[in-house]
Amino acid sequence: MGRGGTRNLILVLVLMLSGVPLYSQELRFGFLTVDHTGTQSNFGDRIARYVSFHLGDVLEPGRFAYLGEQRIAQEKLLQQLQSTHNALSTSDGYIVRKEQAEEPDESSFSLVWETVTMEHPLSISASAGDPVVLDYIKNSLRLDVLLVCSIEPFDSLYRVRIDQYVETGPEHARLFDALAQPFEVSELLPQVYLKLLDHYSGTGIGLVDFASTVPGISVAVDGKHFPLVDTFLPLPGGTYSITASGPGYADVTGSQRVEAGSIVEFPLSTSEVEGPPVLVVGDSHLSEISIPGGPAGLSPLVWNAQKTPFVLYARQEGYRSLTMQFSEPVELVRISHQPVWMDQTHGIGRTQSALYGSLGRTLLFGAAAIIVDSISRSVASYTQDLVVWQPILLASVGALAVSSIDTGVRLFAYYQKTKYSSR
Repeated sequence: MGRGGTRNLILVLVLMLSGVPLYSQELRFGFLTVDHTGTQSNFGDRIARYVSFHLGDVLEPGRFAYLGEQRIAQEKLLQQLQSTHNALSTSDGYIVRKEQAEEPDESSFSLVWETVTMEHPLSISASAGDPVVLDYIKNSLRLDVLLVCSIEPFDSLYRVRIDQYVETGPEHARLFDALAQPFEVSELLPQVYLKLLDHYSGTGIGLVDFASTVPGISVAVDGKHFPLVDTFLPLPGGTYSITASGPGYADVTGSQRVEAGSIVEFPLSTSEVEGPPVLVVGDSHLSEISIPGGPAGLSPLVWNAQKTPFVLYARQEGYRSLTMQFSEPVELVRISHQPVWMDQTHGIGRTQSALYGSLGRTLLFGAAAIIVDSISRSVASYTQDLVVWQPILLASVGALAVSSIDTGVRLFAYYQKTKYSSR
């Protein structure tokens, strides 16, 4: 059997054993990270998360559809061969020919991204371009495109390579190749994002960097909102009206020119927006209130210009501490402390501690009784000598019995508390 026949046979066996449908109208991408340094595992995860999120939006329709068509045609042929084999093995040799199914439309292909994980020997071989291992990965996972990201030492630097495998064998396209200091590898991520997305788009892609410390930033491009992943937004070349906003900050709107194959930074000169005053009151004037970035003091407390989002902390002796978070402006915050003795978790914790203490004493008395009995039997030569040890042994056993009863009572009390608190 030739090499192609062996590969087809392996694919049939894999598909039969995995129980997946033999063909589906999907364009399947796989991404394998091989970290030879042992320190950059998060690098590949970030690439996979970002590219898989945006690839469906930038991928040129029909550009790689032929790969899915080839895989589907091969899987259909394998399914037909399997059906023919089953028919020959269970009939008198007469086979009814079935009509061929219609060819799939290129526009109906859906994109599937698979993050590949392999054991160390196989991943090293894949990184080295071993055709047998690469074919195994592609066939076993039914991949049309396999991307292999390799991070390896290069003198005192780290080398990052990303290769694309689409055909059978070691032939590949080198999509990215760069050197960096070990502590600067993460700075290559924007270049990797741009190279991969620009490669798979037919029109060219640029990246807009929204580097900002504003939490929860949202972006709208020409009035359409886009989710941000890793602060970079891929856009085709052109001029856009971009609005960036964040909770508690003024919106920033500007016109931005994006060039294909380049990274531009959108200036975010955001300023905090002062909200209306907020009054914080409590059931007691002894409640201590603190707001990071805001005022602190006893209740009642007034914050003349609140800045959202903010967190409020309140504490009072003999009561549970409170933590309250606010993402929208408020005018009044009312604090109601709960006494510690009303806290179910506090009562359960005390009962649990008492149970553990009693159980520890029971085990200690049990061990003492066993030790006294063992010593008395090893030291005493005659029966009358055992009488000397009897009071000590009886005291140990008595203490064990009393402690066991106490443990049983505390166990029942703990059961009652946990039973009612879980309802």
